[in-house]
Amino acid sequence: SSIDDIISTEYYAPSIYKVNHSFSINNLTPGIHTIKCYVLGFDGINECFNQISISVTEAGSNGNQNILEGTWNLFSIGDVPEDFTYSSLWEFSSGDTYHWVFWMKDELNNYLYNYDGNGTYNLSNDTLHVTGVVAETVIQGTAVNYMIIDYGQDNSTGTIFEYFSFPDDEGDEWLYTR
Repeated sequence: SSIDDIISTEYYAPSIYKVNHSFSINNLTPGIHTIKCYVLGFDGINECFNQISISVTEAGSNGNQNILEGTWNLFSIGDVPEDFTYSSLWEFSSGDTYHWVFWMKDELNNYLYNYDGNGTYNLSNDTLHVTGVVAETVIQGTAVNYMIIDYGQDNSTGTIFEYFSFPDDEGDEWLYTR
């Protein structure tokens, strides 16, 4: 683990050509872990490895909501013209409340949207229920009063960053990063 160092080791003597190795651990330090699985050759040199990234959070009174706690910045919104500018900040607090700021300007620098407001949130697995400004704007008019979100890390660029994303009432994906 990139945070907790070695978390499991298994030796095979004599060596085995194919083997399935599994382990269970319940005391990882909270944070973003990159877990690497190495296979060492007879000479002690890494022959191959695989890796995954996981987010470990502390168990708290509000379950997995603390996955979102903190400040997130808007990275992108799907289907927005390239000559439009926008910015957004979403702050999730430990008290199940949030503060959300969003503005967008058109190609002539005219404000299309300018919101600053609050609300409450409740995250259950991948379902985010919100009240307040986001419920009244971003998901207003949808058939449901919640957002299905995707959260985790993206290793496709070689860097790990935390993100969460959700579709708005028009089906456009909003991507926030820490």
